[in-house]
Amino acid sequence: MERVACNLCGSTRQEILWEGQDWAYGGPGRFTMVRCTECGLIFLNPRPTLDEIGLYYPEDYEPYQRTISALRSQWLDLVQRIKLRPHVRLVTRLTKGGHLLDVGCATGGFIRELHRLGGWHVQGVEINARAVCFARQQLGLNIFCGSLTDARFPSDSFDIVTMWDVLEHVHDPLPTLKEVHRILRPGGYFIGSTPNANSLDARIFGRYWIGFDFPRHLYVFSSSTLAALFRKAGLEPERFFCFYGRYTTFALSLSLWLNGHVHSRVWQRRLRSILLFPLFRHVTLPYFLVLDALQRGAIITVLARKAARNA
Repeated sequence: MERVACNLCGSTRQEILWEGQDWAYGGPGRFTMVRCTECGLIFLNPRPTLDEIGLYYPEDYEPYQRTISALRSQWLDLVQRIKLRPHVRLVTRLTKGGHLLDVGCATGGFIRELHRLGGWHVQGVEINARAVCFARQQLGLNIFCGSLTDARFPSDSFDIVTMWDVLEHVHDPLPTLKEVHRILRPGGYFIGSTPNANSLDARIFGRYWIGFDFPRHLYVFSSSTLAALFRKAGLEPERFFCFYGRYTTFALSLSLWLNGHVHSRVWQRRLRSILLFPLFRHVTLPYFLVLDALQRGAIITVLARKAARNA
């Protein structure tokens, strides 16, 4: 474990926000989420070091299993592709093709969908060797195994860089975003999503909110702390919005609450299967659409841009 200063403003003045444990996978230890009293950034402190954090990503970690599980049947693969359509649509509305890098791509489901469209040269970066091996061998994708800074891409290489639900896992977000700025072409876009500290789910579930996900989520951002971080990295935020997550993240938070209060693993699995019943997703959609419109959804997405050379 290590203690750190605020990644945004460098202050060591903090207040305790929540204490919790690995509700999702049952890893050892208790953890503390703090808020910087100077700038409001929320982060885990103390936290597992870079060498130790891998212990909290088990083999059945859901993002790594998503594409692998989907490929077991045509039906599951279709469902996964449908879920990724809003992400793909968001990118293709900016430009119809180009060079795109997906940072923290896991098994590469998103870049696989872009590659299928044609006109896109896609690459990925992922630290999990098993996920990278699967993406390379089974999907034929070009993915670098390691961190973004380890990849050492040439400057001005990409038209778009994406980070879907990744920034909260990064030990040092500011240098990572500065590297994004370096490898983006002038006028290029960054699109990234992260748990929304201002979400209604965060207020309802507190320490059990999936956005905290002790200890894998090292940071939890609001639109204001994201904007300050991006500007410090040289990227100008153009838009903040909520467009996915919705009932699924609500159900996962409720599932974590059950894990903390229902000690029977059998009942935990039964209740979670009930929560994920598709009917609930459709019935509650109007409620979650209102939250999205108010930027109170569980996941917030930022569209930022690198200045053009003649700007």
